[in-house]
Amino acid sequence: DSAVNNAKLSDEEREEKARQVPHHVPPIQAFVLDFQLFNAKASMFMFRFLISFENNSDANAERVLNAAKKLIAHQSIFGTIFEFNDLSELITRYDKSVIQDLKLENISDEECEKILNMTPKPFKMLGGPLVTLRVFKTPSGVKAYFVFHHLAMDGSSVQLVMRNFVKAYLNQPM
Repeated sequence: DSAVNNAKLSDEEREEKARQVPHHVPPIQAFVLDFQLFNAKASMFMFRFLISFENNSDANAERVLNAAKKLIAHQSIFGTIFEFNDLSELITRYDKSVIQDLKLENISDEECEKILNMTPKPFKMLGGPLVTLRVFKTPSGVKAYFVFHHLAMDGSSVQLVMRNFVKAYLNQPM
């Protein structure tokens, strides 16, 4: 009966319903989380990617920023956290209170290069988001800079996020 009711829901309704309930963590994710908790400064499971736009006009910077905001609202991973429930079971759940307030950062090309070359700061593994997104406006262009933990996204997820970012930039449905 539940499967029939779910089949009648739109993709957006199914997504919203899934965001309302916690989910148990698969063993491989629990293993990676354990490793990361006991090696708090390790960055081996952290990945990053950059999308660059050569047009650095104010209008294009706003367009990139708005696309990033749409992406954050659309992709639940930006608000997904790991935590222990009342039964001390490890779960993931959606918590919109951890979603970052994204702002356009006007910086020099040198400052941007320095940020891109730094090892990312480790994530707060319990209770915090495992994905960050920053939008830079530099003299040479506009850049969307993503940093994520492998617990949050794998290769397929990254492709989906990138595709949805481009769709948001082109003002197409995600």
